[in-house]
Amino acid sequence: MGVVGLLVFPLDFFRIAVFDIPDRHVLGIVKHPWQIAAVLLVLIAVVRWNRGAFRLAQAALLILSPLILFTFGKSGALLLHVRELVQHGEAEPAAPLLFERPPPGRVVWIIFDELDQRVAFSERPSWLKLPEFDRLCAEALCASNAYPPGGGTAVSMPALLTGRPVASCTPISASDLLLTLYPTNETVRWSQLPDIFARARQMGYNTALASWCHPYSRILGRSLNFCEWYPLSQFETGRGRTFWSSARQQISSTVPILDRRFLQVEYYSRLLEHALALGPDRRYGLVHIHLPVPHKPCIYDPESGRVAVVATPFPQGYLVNLQLADRTLGQVRQRMEQAGAWDRSW
Repeated sequence: MGVVGLLVFPLDFFRIAVFDIPDRHVLGIVKHPWQIAAVLLVLIAVVRWNRGAFRLAQAALLILSPLILFTFGKSGALLLHVRELVQHGEAEPAAPLLFERPPPGRVVWIIFDELDQRVAFSERPSWLKLPEFDRLCAEALCASNAYPPGGGTAVSMPALLTGRPVASCTPISASDLLLTLYPTNETVRWSQLPDIFARARQMGYNTALASWCHPYSRILGRSLNFCEWYPLSQFETGRGRTFWSSARQQISSTVPILDRRFLQVEYYSRLLEHALALGPDRRYGLVHIHLPVPHKPCIYDPESGRVAVVATPFPQGYLVNLQLADRTLGQVRQRMEQAGAWDRSW
């Protein structure tokens, strides 16, 4: 049974990395009696005919066992430097700053991923307090009837940064995305479209971006004076710069639920550092910060006020992540006020 149980790890990895079946679809089994019955029948069959299950698992492992030679052979070649890890080349270096003291007008554009208008504002639970968002809405333009340009980050971000409605997108390389524009269905590479950062540079402003999901330095690097980005967690395994870092990422990815939580905490923490540094930095006329909260998984413990790998499960966890987003806005605002940049920025 232990050998059969070990197969759970590679199968779960294939579920996420290859077949892209989310956790909610797996957990959704408990909502359908016939699916519960099917799972129970399989478990009963494995227990009842455990010898047959063992032989089946044994046969599968024997069939796949030659792959061990390729895996360890490649690992040995990497350790001995017979071959190197193939990685995407570094992006072009950031453009030099146009000046150290830019014009007074500047824009700090912060996106909180999956921030929902209905839950955060119009139908907010009575116990949920978001003082920083309320304070901002009370003293600034608050558009309650604005809509996102798409249903997901992959489509929304190119649309927001280019100003062109995007119907769909398809990765065509490690450094570009093929966009299908709406309503013409014209297809074009993202890197070939004018973007807001290029326009800002033409107007004489320095630009900075700290974001996640897309490889911005490869697509928009020529328009940016500062760029830091992180991939979606399921693609982090492909970013190892050395054999050991790649091995560590591969091992941690065998437990995807925890791996994504660790990466979410890491991404949030690093992007918060960039937000606190770039927000008050008046050398940059256009600053774009894209934070991975309140996007799941929940990584905030409101009682301790600390970011945590294991926190409140969803859907309650979304409301907790909203509190983290509110706290983050307050931290950025405080840092900008201390630097005298808040009242001089849009």
